[in-house]
Amino acid sequence: MRAWLVGQLGILARGLARDLARARRAIAAQTARGRQLRIGLAVALVGLISAGATYGVTTVLVGSGSTTVTANGAHTWLGIDVVGSQLGIMVTDVVPNGPAAKAGLQSGDLLTSINSQPVNTVDAVNAALAGLHSGDQVTIVFTRALSSYTTLATLASRPSGHP
Repeated sequence: MRAWLVGQLGILARGLARDLARARRAIAAQTARGRQLRIGLAVALVGLISAGATYGVTTVLVGSGSTTVTANGAHTWLGIDVVGSQLGIMVTDVVPNGPAAKAGLQSGDLLTSINSQPVNTVDAVNAALAGLHSGDQVTIVFTRALSSYTTLATLASRPSGHP
């Protein structure tokens, strides 16, 4: 998936570079307006390259593996996959209509604490849920887009067909 995205970014960057060269030739006769257009295209190209670099850095920081969070073994279920990163514990997948989805969690959220226990590793997430049962409620504090939120999730029994 990463290789495909990097390839697509490369194709897009080459296309933008070609378009920039064409635009530069077409507007060479225009002085002030031509300069503004060239600067705008250059800024767009730099933005695209920055976006690709940001994706690459995020991929390296987050990693590629994720862990399904369960409480109390296979009996209790929150319905999220998480991965540890230098940014914290990131939600990578939320099962539709699962307890976490009903509580408002989304992919990309960073978990801060569960039931007032700080969670800075995947093991800490599982430890915070250990000993809980289906029907128990947990308070989850998380960060999304630089804002902190608190939600209440009701744990459920793991449905058949979910790992």
